[in-house]
Amino acid sequence: MKIRSEFLVLASMGLVATLSMTGCGSEPQQEAVPAGSIVIALGDSLTYGYGASLDAAYPKVLADLSHWTVF
Repeated sequence: MKIRSEFLVLASMGLVATLSMTGCGSEPQQEAVPAGSIVIALGDSLTYGYGASLDAAYPKVLADLSHWTVF
């Protein structure tokens, strides 16, 4: 019985190692948000751009860089 319990421990360790590595792919699983999408920027005064010009506010810069419509 000792051999069987050692085998079960090793098999369990192998299963855990295998399962923990299956989610580690080099390719991202999410698709990029396509240009032209509508995105809502949530946040505080930094997101709003308090004290910044309209062209320097975060939603405007994000929209310019991503080609999204940002509200």
